[in-house]
Amino acid sequence: MPFGAAFQTPTESTEKRESPFLKLVENQDVVIRILDEEVTQFWSYYMFVNIGGQKAGRSIIVGRDNPIRDYMDSLGKENSKYARPTHRWRCNVLDRTPTDSGGRVNKVFILEGGKRLIDEIGPLDGRVRSRRDFSKKLTLQEFDILLVTTGSGKENKSTKAMQQLDDEEGPLPRELLMLPRYDLAKISAPFPNEAVQDLLDGKDYNEVMKAIGRSGDWPMLDMTVPF
Repeated sequence: MPFGAAFQTPTESTEKRESPFLKLVENQDVVIRILDEEVTQFWSYYMFVNIGGQKAGRSIIVGRDNPIRDYMDSLGKENSKYARPTHRWRCNVLDRTPTDSGGRVNKVFILEGGKRLIDEIGPLDGRVRSRRDFSKKLTLQEFDILLVTTGSGKENKSTKAMQQLDDEEGPLPRELLMLPRYDLAKISAPFPNEAVQDLLDGKDYNEVMKAIGRSGDWPMLDMTVPF
């Protein structure tokens, strides 16, 4: 779904592998370029699961009918443990943050957010005017965005998005456009209901992820195919 219409709204494994998700933390401003023309949307519950005998929170991506929903319905909205699924989105972005050496990071990450962040980024699409030609309106793929994060925690964290117009506005060079991107359709696909039930029953998260093929390398898109 396009950015402007997204809200008119595999989870990270505990295996020791580098996270592809862009970190948005206080006092660490990030400059990005949106690579995808559409966002990948999904619904998830945040729940505590068993990892090596310890409880840890993880985002569980679900379909419309799933065991967690059934469990929550059995608890009832009055129960303190009751929770609703959250509507989330993801897209591939290029980290364009300046480096100490005078260059840019220029590495692909996954940007994930909810309604507040899409409300920051979405309105910029097609409304920012070029500094070179004021009559031209730029798409999100044609200018950099500065993300400034303040606070921490689900309730207090806030990220603001601001356009960064400079001499590099316009389409990215081909060598940057062809950098490997993540297959968000696979990464954000709902967990099978059987796997969700296994997690509810207390089975080890890592073992469940291996069983459904969500461990190992992150799925990537074939950039040799026109997109």
